[in-house]
Amino acid sequence: MQWLKQRSANERRPRKLSGDPTTLEVWKANGEHCAFCGKSRDLCQGLGIGLTIQHVQPVVFGGALDSPLIPFCARCQQMSTDALEETRRIEARISTLQDVIRRIEEKAPHLLAEESLDGPSAGWSS
Repeated sequence: MQWLKQRSANERRPRKLSGDPTTLEVWKANGEHCAFCGKSRDLCQGLGIGLTIQHVQPVVFGGALDSPLIPFCARCQQMSTDALEETRRIEARISTLQDVIRRIEEKAPHLLAEESLDGPSAGWSS
């Protein structure tokens, strides 16, 4: 079995700008609660749940590195990461389907004509 080398977390993570607030500063500025689930900072720390921050609009979806940051507990951060990955997979499939439709439009537009979608009147047998 061969293992493929992956980029380290620091290479995948957007760079932090020098003027960015710290994680604790973001939590304090936002009422010391997770923006997703509402857990307080004290409850997270008492349960051993890490404190994180993320951009309101993720950088991977066009958000700017200097866009607003919001507090997320580590559990919600993981769920949002999973949801973002799912969104990326769905967007890739949509893009693939759009490419297929575009090729059909270019090479066989008659297949997409209104009358061919109407069934038997277009020469289809039932």
